[in-house]
Amino acid sequence: MATITVRLSDRQFSEASQIGADRQCRAICRKLRNRFGDPDDTPADFMRHITGACGEAAVAIALGKAGSSFLPGGFWAWAAAQRKDPDRDVLDVGPFAVRYRNERPDLDVELTLGKNDNKNDNATPCVLVTGRPIVASFGVPVFRVRGWALAGTVRRLGERLKGLAAFRALPNRHLYPFPPTVADLLGACMIEERARAA
Repeated sequence: MATITVRLSDRQFSEASQIGADRQCRAICRKLRNRFGDPDDTPADFMRHITGACGEAAVAIALGKAGSSFLPGGFWAWAAAQRKDPDRDVLDVGPFAVRYRNERPDLDVELTLGKNDNKNDNATPCVLVTGRPIVASFGVPVFRVRGWALAGTVRRLGERLKGLAAFRALPNRHLYPFPPTVADLLGACMIEERARAA
């Protein structure tokens, strides 16, 4: 499967990092429960939010480079939307939910969803983005947009993660190439609907 490699510019990295840190600060102020399973807020939560926002930025950049109609304006359209309404609980980039995983050479990285991720919508396209942890990148990090699958497909075909029964992990072989066209999304929805009906 083709992977899209994205290197954020210094300015894009700075903007995305600020958005990620701002999300964590707002979550703390609103006394929201941590979505990552840790019992208390830790410095690692800030890095998770920063890295996640950078992964979303990578998807926005990939969409912009491809001239996708899903996000006209690419990165800067994404950043403006994040700044305009940071407390919203909607999808990450255009119609896409973005999931970031650290790359490990000894592991086939999988697209994961928690039990509450897009729980009422099996048609949400979820994108897998990988990279090295930002603190280990020694410079602006490089991200890889691996592919996408519908949330329903991740739930139906995904395997339970060891020690994290609430999470499902979908192996790379089930991912579609990114970015999708409207026809790709409609086709995947039809396949998922037939599979669920069977």
